Amino acid sequence: MYDSCTPKPYLTMYLIQLGTIPIPKSTNKDRIRLNIEVFDFALTQEEMKVLDSYNCNGRAVHAEELKDSPDYPFKGVEF
Repeated sequence: MYDSCTPKPYLTMYLIQLGTIPIPKSTNKDRIRLNIEVFDFALTQEEMKVLDSYNCNGRAVHAEELKDSPDYPFKGVEF
């Protein structure tokens, strides 16, 4: 991977190369520029495999406060 790149562009490009549409947010001009510069590089297959290896099939946000809602999407799923 490229030493001059911070983690955020890597992860943004990873999501793009997976076929998803990440929506980065910032009001800081430097960070907005970094969000745009993500298209200056592409991850190799080896780099994608490394990032794929971190998948634990877990959720980053469990939304426990919503568990009593009839629309709660994770009923019956243990964390």
